[in-house]
Amino acid sequence: MRGGVEVVDIAGLVSGSSTGEGLGNRFLAGIREVDALCLVLRAFDDPEVVGEVLAAVVEAFITQYGITAVLWGLVQGVGAELGFALFRYRTYNLTVLAIAGAVSGLLSWMLDFVYSNYLTLAHWIWAVQSGSALIGGAFWAGVVAWLIARGILRTGVMQNIMPDVRE
Repeated sequence: MRGGVEVVDIAGLVSGSSTGEGLGNRFLAGIREVDALCLVLRAFDDPEVVGEVLAAVVEAFITQYGITAVLWGLVQGVGAELGFALFRYRTYNLTVLAIAGAVSGLLSWMLDFVYSNYLTLAHWIWAVQSGSALIGGAFWAGVVAWLIARGILRTGVMQNIMPDVRE
């Protein structure tokens, strides 16, 4: 048995829709035709949170973690935002990416701590886990992401989109 998910964009309400402006009843008809609703809210100017949450939504459908993956994605995205905010979004070098990844990993571990009841574990395990989250976040979301981005830039495929960006 196969299943599928079709994502449909339903235009939102506009100011004055109660008086007939905008889509009015077509908006309600669009909602009536779907089986489930998903609200996408973008509260940040930078794509870190949005990217993490969208990746987590996909993960929710293909892993056993389900909707809880979205919560981890949100926390990891906020962690990356905090890391970039430390540098006021002015520089995106390897150090900044590694710090953003480390903060993201640490916040993810903190959510694990609460969600998985790590309070019952020995304190030395906390140190190993949190240290692993910091190092892993810095390496995977920092160093590896930086290397991938450099490789993509070297190919020249970004020149039409971002002509000012150099390797």
